[in-house]
Parts: sequence; C-alpha cells; structure tokens
Amino acid sequence: MSQTRLLYAVAVSLFGGTAPDIALWFKDQKMESGFYWYVTVLILVSLLVYATMRDTKHHSHIDRD
Repeated sequence: MSQTRLLYAVAVSLFGGTAPDIALWFKDQKMESGFYWYVTVLILVSLLVYATMRDTKHHSHIDRD
C-alpha cells in the first residue's frame, strides 16, 4: 500500500469514523452548533492541505521506478 493511500485511510477512519461520536458529544453538551464548527475547521484544514500540495503533473513519483 502506498503512503498516500495509507494516509488517506487513516484520515477517513479518524474523521469519518468518529463523526457520529463527536456529534453525539456536542448534543450531550447542549452545543449542537459546535459540530458544525468542528466540520468547518476540518474543511478549512483540508483546503489548506490541498492548496499547498505539489502538482503531481510536474512532480510525479511514477517515473522514478
């Protein structure tokens, strides 16, 4: 498994797998709108990651092998 796929799988399991638990925690705390802020922060973090990634058109590892 490539490093990219591994990191993607970890991110999906951490954020996607814990979303229902985090939503219920916010509900139990009577702060339902907090979950929307949590999701918004995650979206902004992912936007920053995607914006700073190298362009694979010019920096590909496929031709190295």
